[in-house]
Amino acid sequence: MKVKAVIFSVILFVVNGSSVSAQQNEWENPVKYEWNKEKPHADFFIYERPEDAMKEEERLSPWYKSLNGKWKFTYSPTIEKSDNYFYHEKLQDESWTDIAVPSNWELQGFGEPIIRNIQYVFSPNPPYIDVDNPVGTYRKTFTVPSGWEDREIMLHFGSISGYAQIYVNGQKVGMSKASKTPAEFNVTRYLKEGENLLAVQVYRWHDGSYMEDQDFWRLTGIERDVFLHAYPKFTIWDFFLKADLDGSYKNGLFQATVDLREFSGNTFKKGLLKLELLDAAGKRVLTQQKMFDVDGELTTVSFSGSVKNVAKWSAEKPDLYDCVLTLLDENNRKLAVTAHKTGFRKIEIKDAKLMVNGVPVYIKGVNRHEHNDSLGHTQNREIMMNDLKLIKQLNINAVRTCHYPNHPLFYKLCDKYGIYIVDEANIENHGMGSVPYFKDTIPHPAYRSEWYAAHVDRISRMVERDKNHACVIGWSLGNECGNGKVFHDEYRRLKEYDPGRFVQFEQAWEDWNTDIVCPMYPNMGRITGYRDSGKQRPYIIHRTSMGCYERTLAWLIEKYAGMFPTWLCPEQVRVIPISEKYNDYAQKVEAQMREAGIRCSVDGRSEKMGYKIREARLERVPYMLIVGAKEEEEGKVSVRSRYLGDEGMKELGEFIDFIKEEIKNKTIRKIEVQEEKK
Repeated sequence: MKVKAVIFSVILFVVNGSSVSAQQNEWENPVKYEWNKEKPHADFFIYERPEDAMKEEERLSPWYKSLNGKWKFTYSPTIEKSDNYFYHEKLQDESWTDIAVPSNWELQGFGEPIIRNIQYVFSPNPPYIDVDNPVGTYRKTFTVPSGWEDREIMLHFGSISGYAQIYVNGQKVGMSKASKTPAEFNVTRYLKEGENLLAVQVYRWHDGSYMEDQDFWRLTGIERDVFLHAYPKFTIWDFFLKADLDGSYKNGLFQATVDLREFSGNTFKKGLLKLELLDAAGKRVLTQQKMFDVDGELTTVSFSGSVKNVAKWSAEKPDLYDCVLTLLDENNRKLAVTAHKTGFRKIEIKDAKLMVNGVPVYIKGVNRHEHNDSLGHTQNREIMMNDLKLIKQLNINAVRTCHYPNHPLFYKLCDKYGIYIVDEANIENHGMGSVPYFKDTIPHPAYRSEWYAAHVDRISRMVERDKNHACVIGWSLGNECGNGKVFHDEYRRLKEYDPGRFVQFEQAWEDWNTDIVCPMYPNMGRITGYRDSGKQRPYIIHRTSMGCYERTLAWLIEKYAGMFPTWLCPEQVRVIPISEKYNDYAQKVEAQMREAGIRCSVDGRSEKMGYKIREARLERVPYMLIVGAKEEEEGKVSVRSRYLGDEGMKELGEFIDFIKEEIKNKTIRKIEVQEEKK
C-alpha cells in the first residue's frame, strides 16, 4: 500500500506540473524576462551643438522631452481587482488619484513598504508568487514636439520596479521585469499627432523578484526618470570609449568604437564620423574622422590614438576630457552630435595589490543603497550630492553600488569628483541560498537553464549603460546569489569584452571567476590567514561591520587592497533579555558595547527568548548576549555565537578577548560562553 501511495503522488505531481506549465503566467515565467525592449547601450543624448553636448544636460537637447511629473494612478491590492482595460483610450480616469513620477507608490500612500533581508515575501518556489500581488496602474497624456517628424522616437524608463506592461494609444509596446536599468521602447509607429496616451500597469511581485532579494526596503513603481528621445533615421547609437595609459603611465592610449544605427526610412548610404578629444581648457588633443559606408542596421566605426603627457584620472585628481562625436551625411549635413566625459587611467592587479596608474590603491569604501526617508528609492541630485560630500569629508574613496546599478547621474558625479565605483548587477537570489550556506542547487535560479538569459540580461544592461565612466574601475556580478554556470560564463565574457577593468564576485569566494577575493564579514583568522598565504589576488572585504573597522584596517593595510564597510550593516551583537523586566540591564550592556565601537542592538520585545535567538540567527547576527536575573546580579553577560566548529570557536574566543580588552567600566565584569541546550 505504501508503494502504491508513493507512485500515485508522483504521478499526480507530474500531471499537475504539466498543467501549470501549459498555463504559466507571463509574470511567473523567467524565460520571458522582457518583450520588445531595445538592446542596452551607452547613456547619452543627441544634441544640435557640441557646446551643449559637452555640458551633458539633457534639457539642452531639442530631441529630449521629459514625461516626469503628475500622472493619473489607481491602486489595487490584488491582480484580480485591477483593471484589465487600463490601456483603453476611452477609459475615464478623472477619478483616479494624481501621483508623482518618478516615485515609489508605497511612499505615496498606496500599499505598505516592506523590509526584508533574506526571506522572500512569498514562498520560495521559483518562479511562482503565492501571495496577494498589488497592482499599480498609471496613465499619462502627452504631445510629440513639433519638428520631430521623420525621426525615430524612443520611450525611456530609467527604472520600473515590478512587472510592467507598457501601452501607447491602446497598443502594447513592451514589457519589462528588471529594475535599476533602463527599459527603452521604440514607439515611433504607435504615436499620432495631437494628444497621445501612455498607460503602464505594474505588478509588485513577479519571477524577477526572486533575483531582487536585496537586504533593503521593498518598494514598487516607476522610480526613475521617464522621457522621450528622438533620433535621426541614421544615428549614433552606442559607443565604447577606452582611455588607457602606456607602460610609463605618462601618455594616454585612446580607443573608441562607435555603433551607427540605421532605421527604416534612412535614405543615404555614406557619411563621415568625426571624433574630438578636448582637455579641461577646451584644447583639442586628438581629432580624427572616418568615412564609412552604411552596412546594414549597425555600422561600426573605430578610432585609436595617443595623447602625450596626458592628465590622468584618479580619485585624488579626477582629470577628465570631453569626447565629442559628430555624425554627418555624405553631403556634410550634420545628423547628430553627442559627447561623453572620459578619464585616462590604468587599472591593474600586481603582487596582490590593486593598482591605479601604477600606484597601489587602498580601498576605503562604503556600500551605498539608494534610499531616502521620504522619497524611497527615487533619487535626485541633492540626495546624491549630500552623500558625496559626506563621502569626501570622511576620506572615503570608493563606493560599491549595493546591490544594483545606481541612477546614471551618480556616475557622472563620481567621474567629476573622484570616487572609485564597483558597479554591481541587480542580482540577488538570497532567499534561495547564498554560497556556502546551502546545498540544494536544483531549485536555485542561478543554476537553472531557464533563468540563464535573465541573469545575463541584468549584467549586460549594467555594463552597456555604464561602460564609459572613468569612475567604474570594476564590475560585480551580483550579491548573495549562488555561483552557477552563468556567473562563470559572464566572468569570462566580461574579461574579454572589457579587459581594462577587474571583475569581482563575492559568491565565488576563491573560485576562478573573480579577480578580487571579496568576503563578507570575515573573522580575523581568515583575514590574517590570507595575508600570510602568499596568494596573489587582492583581498577587498565586500562588507564588514564597523565594530572591527580599525583592527581590520591595521591587518589589511600591510599588504592587501581594502574594504567596503557598509553604512547600513547588520549589528555584530544582539542583546537578548530573557524577559522584558531585564530590558534596563540589556540597555546598559548595549551602551557599553557601543562605547567599545561594537554595533549592537537590544531585542526587548515580549516574544520568547528562543524565538528571538532564532530570528537573530536568520538575520546572521554573529553574537547574542543573553541577560537575565543571574547576569544582572553578577554583572555579566552570557555569549552565544551562530558560528560552529573549530573555526567558529576560534572566532568566538577572539571576540571575547576583544570585548574583555575594550570594556573598561563596571557594568559588565564577567563574560562566559552559554552552552546550547541539547
